[in-house]
Amino acid sequence: MFRNNELAKDYLIQNRKSEAISSYLTEYYFERRYLQNINYTQGWYLDCQDEGLNFYVQKQVLNETDISFANQPNILMWQVYFDADDEIVLKRYGTNVAIRVEDYVQNNHLVERHRRPLEHEDVEEQERRNEYCNRLIADGKIIDVANKVYIENAFLNKYFGISDIDFIVKNDLGYIALEVKYKYPSRNGCYGINVGPFSVFNRMEQYGIRVFNIILKNQNRMDCLDYIAQDNPVVEYAYVDTGRNYPVRNSPVACAYFEDGIQQYRAIPCTEYRRFNDRGNIIDMRCPLCGDGMVLRNTQYGELLGCKTFPWTGCRGKIHLSNRIGE
Repeated sequence: MFRNNELAKDYLIQNRKSEAISSYLTEYYFERRYLQNINYTQGWYLDCQDEGLNFYVQKQVLNETDISFANQPNILMWQVYFDADDEIVLKRYGTNVAIRVEDYVQNNHLVERHRRPLEHEDVEEQERRNEYCNRLIADGKIIDVANKVYIENAFLNKYFGISDIDFIVKNDLGYIALEVKYKYPSRNGCYGINVGPFSVFNRMEQYGIRVFNIILKNQNRMDCLDYIAQDNPVVEYAYVDTGRNYPVRNSPVACAYFEDGIQQYRAIPCTEYRRFNDRGNIIDMRCPLCGDGMVLRNTQYGELLGCKTFPWTGCRGKIHLSNRIGE
């Protein structure tokens, strides 16, 4: 368990590429900007190869949203955390007995997954990792991130095909899951979701948990730190309709998480993404025009959230839930 910034920084630089480290920066940015006064949780993982809703959550103390989500039907949850002796332990939700990871692995006959080692990178890549880690230090987040990565490497990614869920939000729709990424579209006008997380989202949708892909839009291959410094950056979202047959493509860049280096993703057209804004969005359920509440409506084009004051005030504010909504 890390308690020192410099040791945490050294560990991250040795174990994560700059792209992965930047993802923590952008998630923290999104959290600060959009999730204030919102009921949400994070630190949840699902095994891509599993068929059920068997979650692992990296925390010892649960908040109200954690508890209410864990109490949903069909959900089995394990808490994973460091104990007082800095050992990684697991505790099944609803019990008081924590067991060491080593004992859990042995008792369940888990087999270590083969993963490609992180290759030696050029000077520019090392400098980016260093710069991003320095920003995490300035934000007071680097120890939390390093401990999270340590548990991933020592247990979650070591024995499972784990996919993390960036945020789970509780609102009037129930529970919605958010996949938040900082990226630019591909040459053919698509954003990609890796096939592993996509299969996880499909499973969650089957149990009534809506999933949205949030894009912090990189318009000119801008560095993530420059994006964070903007006053009004572009943010887009799309409902992830896992029932649609989005094409599967191979990533042009080798992935360190796979032994053969091949990563596949589902290509979602950029035309399915809508502008996300501060005044009203899928998270806080406020009307983007007047700021009043929203209600769920079924239309000939699909589901949408409409201003609850319509038609009395004439406000036509709406928030799209389905990718098939017409303008």
